[in-house]
Amino acid sequence: MTETGTADEIESPAADETGEAEANAAGEAESDAAVSVEAAGEAGTAEPDVAAPADARPSGRTRVAWIDASRGFLVVLVVVGHTLLFMGRARMQIPELEPAVRIIQTIRIPALFALSGALFHHAVTRSWRRVLGTRIVPMMWLLGVWLLVELLVMIWRTSPEAAMPAGFVRWGLAQAALPEEYLWFIWSLAVMTTLARLLRRFPVVLGIIAVVLMLLPVFPDLGKQTVPFFTQAPFFLLGFLIAPALRARQRWLVLAGVLSVLSFVPFAYARTELDLVLTNNRVDGILLALVGLPAVALLGIGLSRLPGGRFWSWLGRRTLAIYVAHMPFLIGAIWLVRGHLRPIAEPRPAIVFVVIVVSAVAFALLIHVIDERLPFDGILAEPKWLRALILGRDRSGERPRPESESTGTESTGRQGAGHQT
Repeated sequence: MTETGTADEIESPAADETGEAEANAAGEAESDAAVSVEAAGEAGTAEPDVAAPADARPSGRTRVAWIDASRGFLVVLVVVGHTLLFMGRARMQIPELEPAVRIIQTIRIPALFALSGALFHHAVTRSWRRVLGTRIVPMMWLLGVWLLVELLVMIWRTSPEAAMPAGFVRWGLAQAALPEEYLWFIWSLAVMTTLARLLRRFPVVLGIIAVVLMLLPVFPDLGKQTVPFFTQAPFFLLGFLIAPALRARQRWLVLAGVLSVLSFVPFAYARTELDLVLTNNRVDGILLALVGLPAVALLGIGLSRLPGGRFWSWLGRRTLAIYVAHMPFLIGAIWLVRGHLRPIAEPRPAIVFVVIVVSAVAFALLIHVIDERLPFDGILAEPKWLRALILGRDRSGERPRPESESTGTESTGRQGAGHQT
């Protein structure tokens, strides 16, 4: 995709990218440029899957600028929502922002899932070995590492008994079923990626599964994130199914986005602020997210064309890093403010809010930079021995990066590597 290409085409040749490819995929092989549509700025040096038919192989296209911009903005909204939640628990509410955040919460995670599913569509023809090695295993490794970080934070803040063997086992079993906190998103991405790859030849079946999961009369109890998993994660499958439609002319996306905004905003306001229920809370939430998806596309198209659009696209290629790393920082920041800086912070909640949001994103990006420069792997990507076990040695001698959105495309090099949400 291009940020400065024609207004009508969602995809444009790599030559139209006006330097974005050079900045984010230095040295990548042209044969795999299309795959980097999905990951977060990784270098695509892997060869096309020999099992894929000729017409299904990458055709030299590059990233989708408006999707990257949308993901960048959405992951910042995730940080905004979590910050307001934690500040509210610390009794530093900002009432002026809360209605807008409640409206945004109805669309941000479903949209991230849908965009991740749409991006995965470009790489679904790859072999199981490559999908495992470049998407599923990296996401599960990422999940395991940051679950351990979450456990350490929990031991420090609230539950020292979790460090005992029995407590650790109970906690580990609970996370295996479905992580109880924010990392459920990464777990769900891995599950939906597997499902989409398994049933890629049966799109009708995938659509039926998505609808059935959302509308089950009773959900199996998987823990506190059961309802979000069943009602929001299937948007990955919907995004996967509508991916070909994103090659339509952008003018139609813009028109759909305008109609979406005109419908979504009053519907969301009535639901979140006036407690209007048309059917039931679950179905209304699903319908609201569906109505709002074109508005997210309109937002991304607008951001990618405005001054500073490259920043949002750049951020969108690092969504997994921001998603997993912002929460430990946020917990520490709120602890510091509540326990030691309350006299200074309490009269200025808006300033505290802005400082924490910006600092949390900056901290996550710093972790990403550090991970890029470490001589060993494991913070935001699987270690080399595990990658070699699955894929063999990559011809570039460098590591593939986890695909995002969260999480994006397959990554095969350290430079410019990124992560989705």
